[in-house]
Amino acid sequence: MKKLFSGLKVKDFIINLLICLIYPICKTIMSDNKLLVFSDTAFIMSLVFIIGGVVSHLIRSGDFDITGFIAARSFGKAKDLTFEKYKKDKINERKDSFNYLFFVGIIVFVISMITGAIY
Repeated sequence: MKKLFSGLKVKDFIINLLICLIYPICKTIMSDNKLLVFSDTAFIMSLVFIIGGVVSHLIRSGDFDITGFIAARSFGKAKDLTFEKYKKDKINERKDSFNYLFFVGIIVFVISMITGAIY
């Protein structure tokens, strides 16, 4: 469990959480039924962040490495680059990264379910 949260930075987490909650809070301020609107819009934003987190996880796990390698070779960044070297560089880049989108999406999903249950 400690390894799972090893790359978590509180500042980045708070920024992502605020970005995810700006739209629900703005919609809530302008509505008559505040709790229902907050629950619904937070649910939608959580799904957007969860889907983004899943795509981000696929990218971080290396599922799109060959696509990035082909793009790097074709756009002329590195003509002598081999796939093994490219893959090793990408693994080193991803070591300490944390999937904020997925984590924030799950937290906002739980918040939307709790507010929906209260309503």
